[in-house]
Amino acid sequence: MSEEEFTKFGFRDEEGNLASYFKTVSQGAATQVWAATAPELTGKGGAYLEDVQVSEVVTEQARDPAAAERL
Repeated sequence: MSEEEFTKFGFRDEEGNLASYFKTVSQGAATQVWAATAPELTGKGGAYLEDVQVSEVVTEQARDPAAAERL
């Protein structure tokens, strides 16, 4: 995607700053690092994580055991 398209779609402002909903590399990696190292997650595979925490909001299809079996 070109710089012009980034601005056109609202991903950057006119000064070239990324939109506030984008994360830095460190912010983006933080949840994965936490998931791999947090003792409180031991034995809790399959949890939906976001922003270095177990998400309170999970879609219905993500909790559907029949859909999980089909996968």
